Amino acid sequence: MTARIIGLGQRAAGDDAAGLAVLEALRRRGLPGDAEVVEARDATALVSLLQTPATVVVVDAVLASPPGEVLDLSPSDLAAGAPVPVSTHGLGVGQAIELARITAPDRLSPDIRIVGVSIGGPCPRGSGRRAPSGDPEPRALDQGSGRRAPSGDPEPRALDQGSGRRAPSGDPEPRALDELVLSPDVAAAVPRAVARVLSFLGG
Repeated sequence: MTARIIGLGQRAAGDDAAGLAVLEALRRRGLPGDAEVVEARDATALVSLLQTPATVVVVDAVLASPPGEVLDLSPSDLAAGAPVPVSTHGLGVGQAIELARITAPDRLSPDIRIVGVSIGGPCPRGSGRRAPSGDPEPRALDQGSGRRAPSGDPEPRALDQGSGRRAPSGDPEPRALDELVLSPDVAAAVPRAVARVLSFLGG
């Protein structure tokens, strides 16, 4: 393995999932060499993931303005008080890197890069758009089900009484509940973040 790309975020947390959207785009595009991609729900998982001789690129949402910017950050930037990557569990990326440095200095990656996608704050599901998306109109969530209504259907279809099954619709495959939904500015930044990651890998 020549590189490990880590996307941080939670799928149900709106723009906080920007790093996961970048990973999905990288998987579709194809990775150079034997690079691997890893999803992590929060920065606590980084402590062990940073223990590799390979280059590590961490992709995460950062609280900064305006939303939709792609930022290059280094461990020293985070220590100096650059925009702090969003963490929903208390431990930030900079802290995780420092903890890995203290606990296993001989195993810490010699080359750690951070690609930040600026967000104004995590947005609630359904307030943005799928990322990346070929569907120009975001689909609304059906009330109470978490499933998406089919395009062109102005009203979510009710559950059949007593059966728990959906009434017939033109959409045979309801969209998954864990589908990433980002605000427009953040979704538009995903391809630029992909290009930035690939530039670190020589791609």
